[in-house]
Amino acid sequence: MEKEALFKDILSKDIIDKNILESLCFSGIPDDFNLRPSCWKLLLDYMPLKVPERNESLINHRFRYQTLLHSIIIDDNFIDNEDKDHPLNSHPNSYWSSYFKDNEILLQINKDVRRLCPHMQFFQRLTKYPNSETLIEGKSLTQRVHMSLLRNESLTKEKSGIINLSLPNSRHHDFSNNNSTNENEDTIKCQPHDKVSNNHSSKQLSHLNFKEYHWEVCQRILFVYAKLNPGQSYIQGMNEILGPIYYVMANFNDESEKIYAEHDSFFCFTNLMSEVRDNFIPHMDIDKDHGIGAQMKRLKDILLQIDPDIHAHFERQDLKLHYFCYRWLMLLFSQEFRLPDVIRLWDSIFSTTDKKTFCLYVSIAMLTLIRNQLLKEDFAHNLKLLQNYPNIDILKIISKSLEIEQQVLEINGSSYKDSKRESLPDQNPFI
Repeated sequence: MEKEALFKDILSKDIIDKNILESLCFSGIPDDFNLRPSCWKLLLDYMPLKVPERNESLINHRFRYQTLLHSIIIDDNFIDNEDKDHPLNSHPNSYWSSYFKDNEILLQINKDVRRLCPHMQFFQRLTKYPNSETLIEGKSLTQRVHMSLLRNESLTKEKSGIINLSLPNSRHHDFSNNNSTNENEDTIKCQPHDKVSNNHSSKQLSHLNFKEYHWEVCQRILFVYAKLNPGQSYIQGMNEILGPIYYVMANFNDESEKIYAEHDSFFCFTNLMSEVRDNFIPHMDIDKDHGIGAQMKRLKDILLQIDPDIHAHFERQDLKLHYFCYRWLMLLFSQEFRLPDVIRLWDSIFSTTDKKTFCLYVSIAMLTLIRNQLLKEDFAHNLKLLQNYPNIDILKIISKSLEIEQQVLEINGSSYKDSKRESLPDQNPFI
């Protein structure tokens, strides 16, 4: 109860001291009092620290997101026939080429979000607040995936330069729960929708009966993000970053806030991705100065400092850190622990000034906590163990991470210490 009072006190101030907030959140946000959505919005720099500015900022951001939805999902599909080029136009900037490319991205997102947190049913349940404004002539993005029997690879270019149109062999594959596909249907059903029909009663009925699963909301968020970031687009794994954020926002007890779970999740996800997006850039895998390649190099150096025995054992076995740590760091450990533990760990990660460095300490902590097993086993056993990390109390891992951080600072003779951990007494409640 005392901890709840501390959170409510800091959140009630006109201007929130972020150092104090981070110190509180680092030691864990109470699960029982529904404080986490507000705290994460503040930690991820989505919600202003000044309370008087908060309401206007949220209104503007939510309106902006709804505008983006309309622009990206609705407007792009309602183009006059005379403004569309030929479906066989292979120019990369052509309307149809862009449409087919979007469908490829959407298909990958669709596959990934359906697998979100398979150990729990949340993402397979219907949301209380479906976003019916994103319907195109009564059809959702998911239905667009189901209808996309034609893909880019179906456009084949011969040596002569002639482009042939062919139906893929897998045209009857159904990614939905509805198996009512007409197998005798040979019509290609992938064309974008033309202008809205005049049948208003049919449209109103579609909106009235519209239902949506939580994974479909995540699908829409990721598609919008991909369209806004064409250089990076969508990369497998981004769904695992979005999943916990959306879960927290969609479980807000305040109904007036829960209705905007999609909007708020989009901006929190975008802000977090701005810090970790280098992890999702493929050519940075081997770059030792930037991106996840640089993190791997730092991780190896820290491991040598903290536990040279594990480092030497891995060298003898030729067990490379990227065989297992690549996923740990890229997905912020979201695949290594149960969702409640991931959320608790993210309380601490979001509360650090340097998220990437703290993730390195978490990785070293995970290794040292199972060092006895690692040192006595062979390559195959160790790889399996590290790719299926054992069930260890997440608080123990966070506590060990702080110990690792202190050791690194002492070894390097650094006096730097994250100020937020000195804002309140009992900075490490786990020891």
